Amino acid sequence: MNRPLLVSLGVMAGGIIGGRLLALPPGGWLSLMILLLGIAASFWVRGRRQIGFLLISILFCGAAFGAAGQKGAYQQEIRGNAAFDQQRLTITGVQITDAVIRDGKTSLVVALPTDAPSGPRGRLLVYLAAPQAIPWYGRELQLTGRFVAVKPVNQLGPSYYEQQGLTGILFMSSKKAIKPGQPALPFPLLWSHQLRERLISQSRKYLTKENEALLQGVLFGLRPKPELLEDVLRQMQQTGMMHLLAVSGLHIGIVVGFLTLLLRPLQLPRRIRLLFLIGLTSLYILMTGLRPSVLRAGLMLLIYLWGKEGKGAADPLERLSLAGIVLLLFNPNYLFNVGYQLSMFATAGVVWLMPLLAAYLGVDSWPNRLLIFVFKAFLLSFSVQLLLIPLLIIYFGYFSWLSPLVNLFLAIPATLIVVGGLAGEFLALIIPSLGEALFWLVELNLTLVKRVTAFFAGLGWGVAFVDFFPWPWLLGYYLALVLFLDKFRPNLINGHRGFRLGSLFIGLLIIGNLLIWQAYFTGLAGAFVELTVLDVGQGDALVLQTPDGVTALIDTGKPGQGRKKIVPFLRKKGVKSIDLIILTHHHQDHYGGLAAISKKIPVRRVYTNQPGARSHKLRWKKSVLSKAIQSTNRAAGLSFKVGKHLQGTIWQAPGVSSENDRSLVTLMSFGRSRLLFTGDLSRPGERVLTALLGTKLRANLLKVGHHGSDSSTTLPFLSQVKPQLALISVGKYNHFGHPGPRALNRIRSVLGGNIYRTDQAGDLRVRIYGDKIRIWDEK
Repeated sequence: MNRPLLVSLGVMAGGIIGGRLLALPPGGWLSLMILLLGIAASFWVRGRRQIGFLLISILFCGAAFGAAGQKGAYQQEIRGNAAFDQQRLTITGVQITDAVIRDGKTSLVVALPTDAPSGPRGRLLVYLAAPQAIPWYGRELQLTGRFVAVKPVNQLGPSYYEQQGLTGILFMSSKKAIKPGQPALPFPLLWSHQLRERLISQSRKYLTKENEALLQGVLFGLRPKPELLEDVLRQMQQTGMMHLLAVSGLHIGIVVGFLTLLLRPLQLPRRIRLLFLIGLTSLYILMTGLRPSVLRAGLMLLIYLWGKEGKGAADPLERLSLAGIVLLLFNPNYLFNVGYQLSMFATAGVVWLMPLLAAYLGVDSWPNRLLIFVFKAFLLSFSVQLLLIPLLIIYFGYFSWLSPLVNLFLAIPATLIVVGGLAGEFLALIIPSLGEALFWLVELNLTLVKRVTAFFAGLGWGVAFVDFFPWPWLLGYYLALVLFLDKFRPNLINGHRGFRLGSLFIGLLIIGNLLIWQAYFTGLAGAFVELTVLDVGQGDALVLQTPDGVTALIDTGKPGQGRKKIVPFLRKKGVKSIDLIILTHHHQDHYGGLAAISKKIPVRRVYTNQPGARSHKLRWKKSVLSKAIQSTNRAAGLSFKVGKHLQGTIWQAPGVSSENDRSLVTLMSFGRSRLLFTGDLSRPGERVLTALLGTKLRANLLKVGHHGSDSSTTLPFLSQVKPQLALISVGKYNHFGHPGPRALNRIRSVLGGNIYRTDQAGDLRVRIYGDKIRIWDEK
């Protein structure tokens, strides 16, 4: 076994998945592991050396035991917390994250004591209904608010709440409901956090607001407010430069390299120099927050330095595997963390694939040293991208063809930003004039990064949007890559060795098979309309895409969701323009994202209703009015088409007074499939439309009205619609108690179990064929 640590990492990953997927309790895995240990010991005593399979099985069971135990402990906590659900509580805990202000609300995480005699357990996500500064990181807080217990989620991987260890949510009205106490976190965490805040305060004196936010993202991984750097963040995503804002091995490597240069003139003994490197780098890791990517990079550093002393594995891939194993031992849920996965694969590209490709191409034998350096820098970025492409497609829906080139252009500016930013913030505390000079250099490079990414992002062909990437393709991609690299022998340039065409043929055959079968099944299914109910919290935003590539929206979510959720989704889908937006009524959770959407993506038509006397009038912002949009606020009675195949009719209940009941009700048909969208229609409006239209309301799919409120979706209305599938757009742990239990019971009495909710499943994707409907969720 050439790489035992790499094999062990793979076995641990399989064990963690098995521990979560299989119904065996932790005790069962432990018993099985003890049994296998006994068999292995018996084999060893009898002199049998073939116990490799047994050792692998023991490691698998041990990883499964850890994963199942962690899952069981979390579920036990949330089951215990269910007894306090919807109660107003006063809770004491320690603030363990900085307060984050987003969309007019403030959130932070509080860790509850494990030895409290009564009350909830675990970690709480605290929400304040106002943007307020909470400067009490690391201190004990007494909080009063409405407690909502996290509900269990039945899925393979841990939910977002489980990954963060969150077992409940506390809704609070204002900062007055918080009483700060004494510091309670360990001194290193408190001191490093205070030092980071002092450093950040220095950069604010010299940099523009936009560049300062970008610098803190680069240095400490603090995500800038989207509204401040909206276009910059999108451009960095499209050019593959978002890794600059996620502190990882690149940052650790730059910091270690810079510190090594600083310490070299001191002529310190080697071990003393290593201790300084480890101590200063550990301080930087503490200041960035203990994220998986940062921990992985820090562990890699320690393992590398240990290896330089001749006491560790020399193989870089083995060092990476050891770091991955240690992290999984610390927290098995890291396996499902996107940052952990991206970090491990990216580092494998650096320490394994890049040297391999350089050897294949004979780069070190080239006569020009500058050309060698430039090509190796390009090859490094290319290797990382080659390993990350499937993950980028699965998690983000796109990858950048230009990423290696952009990273090559910005390698030096990125280094100067990290080094100059950290040095400038430290020096500004001691010698302000020198710190100011460094900040001038940093500002120059930050501006350069923004301009270069903007240029490359403006090239439309530089980004490939891929909406669908099945798991067999993922496996086939990596299998073909491994087969190719395993048999491909250096050197391609000098011709001393060739590569085996058989391995290349096998890899191409695997990929070709997957492509052919995918094309076959897609063709077999036929044309379809895709409906996506976006998870925009407590609001509505639905996207319809026709077989001929035309896009329509029904509602646009609450303010902030257009920028944060809808526009990124449409760009991921490659949408260049929107044919039609239907705004069902004049409440902000239905029209709030319109301005942001129309500002970024051309809109052809907007249909809405005439606002009622007691409703909030729709505020057409200048960004909307400045565009050539055909609009009408008297859409009731209209028939329309979206593309060549999707037909629609709009109705409105006459004689009703409430804005919810004035919602536009839209019926769309594709072949024999009919879809009914009801906005926030409630009982009075349903009664009027049922009497007026009767069986004309019949539909295969119903978007349930008013987020599943008990005042909507009455039995007489359901008896006329007779849907086979119900979709509910509703915010998780919302203040209104939606969807209501009575409404759910009424829907179940008609449909059975075909009810899908965004608060439980995330984005809902539905494919509507001429005679059938398929649905799946995004979680």
